[in-house]
Formats: sequence, structure tokens, C-alpha cells
Amino acid sequence: MKEQLIDLAKKNGFATKVINSMPYSKSAPWFHLEVTRYFLWMCEIQKWLIEKHNIVVCVEFETIDDSETAYTWNITEHITEGRGMAKDTWDFYKRTDSFSQHFMWWKTYEESLEDGLIKALKLIK
Repeated sequence: MKEQLIDLAKKNGFATKVINSMPYSKSAPWFHLEVTRYFLWMCEIQKWLIEKHNIVVCVEFETIDDSETAYTWNITEHITEGRGMAKDTWDFYKRTDSFSQHFMWWKTYEESLEDGLIKALKLIK
């Protein structure tokens, strides 16, 4: 999924600001540098989607059987007048979530965020 997210982000015009400014070192405290960089990059895409495209990707969690935590994503897309809507309709929000759409949940926050970002990037026209 990582390669798909990277390709979609580039295709839609996203350019990172955070990753290039992070110092690189193989020693502590950057022990898990690539994981950290990728997570920060996903957060940066999340912010870019809100600011440039009015698309909000949120990750939520729930406890299953009082023992396991499951993560899902939801996407809220701000649809303004003229984007397939009647002229007399005020601003509108379209919401999609991973469970009702795909019956999917993930074991980690990062996996859920990654999949939600992929779905959100596909909404950009």
C-alpha cells in the first residue's frame, strides 16, 4: 500500500515539506527513522488534503470483545455549490467510512490512516 499512496500523492500534486528537513542519522534517537518519516509524511498529506481539497481523513478506534482494539477511517468531503449540486443548495458534506463501505478494520492506527489517505486521494478530481 505504501507505493500506491506515494504514487497517488505525487499524481495529485502533493510535495512534502517535512521529510526533506528531517536530519538523517542511523543512531538513536532516530532508531526507527523510516517508520517515523513515513508516518510524518502521511500526517502531512492529511493536513494537505484538508487545506487544499477540503477532505478530512480521521482514524477512529473501537474495542472488540473487551480485548482487542480495531481502527477504522472516515472521510468527510466538503462539497460546494457547482460540484454536481443544485444552485440553491448550501455547502454540503459527504461522509464515507471504511466499515460501512468495505466492512474493514485494521489492527494499527497507521494501517487505517494509510488506507484512508489512499481512498481520499482517489476523490480528488
